[in-house]
Amino acid sequence: MKTRVLQALKTKVASLGFNKDELEGAIDAIITLGNLKNSEEEASSDEDINLAIDKVMPLLTLAQKQANRVISKSKAQEPKPADKPAEPQEPKGDDAVAQLMKMFEDYKKEQDAKFAKLEGERIATTRKSQVETILKDSGVFGERVMRNFSRMTFKDDEEFSAFIEETKSDLEAYNKERMEAGLSTIGPIGKPADATPKKSVISEEEIDAIAGSF
Repeated sequence: MKTRVLQALKTKVASLGFNKDELEGAIDAIITLGNLKNSEEEASSDEDINLAIDKVMPLLTLAQKQANRVISKSKAQEPKPADKPAEPQEPKGDDAVAQLMKMFEDYKKEQDAKFAKLEGERIATTRKSQVETILKDSGVFGERVMRNFSRMTFKDDEEFSAFIEETKSDLEAYNKERMEAGLSTIGPIGKPADATPKKSVISEEEIDAIAGSF
């Protein structure tokens, strides 16, 4: 995979002046950011590789510009022949590869944070929809549960699943109480009950028996 990425990268950044070491320093970041795979079960295509490189091209361009500025500044600060510093000074400025990798790391952290936020919003929306489905047409009971749900947080799917089962049990228990009181059930759980108790129907035999007693 690294060889394929390097070959594609050389073509795209030929005009930027990166050397081989600098390009190799960026390959790992490109593979990670592009989620490139190279296994027997799943291997990324050339199109996937090019898309991954295109995502980081603005960073590569910016990194090379910064590296050029550092080099220019370092040269400008070099002592002239007439100057005789008492001790030799080490060159200033970050290594170009180190700068590039730091930029990739910062970029990856930013993208991970954005992804985590979007994923959190997606999960929250999905969970809310699940609860609303269970509580559909459940009136005041459902409104009360949804108010409590809006203030809840769940550490994982297992904890949320437990809440779902608990909500179903509570609704079923509530419907059982309503049915025993002769009221109709609420929500999608259970079959509707008659609002009034059923009256017993007298058979013809019972009518004849009653008539014969007079």
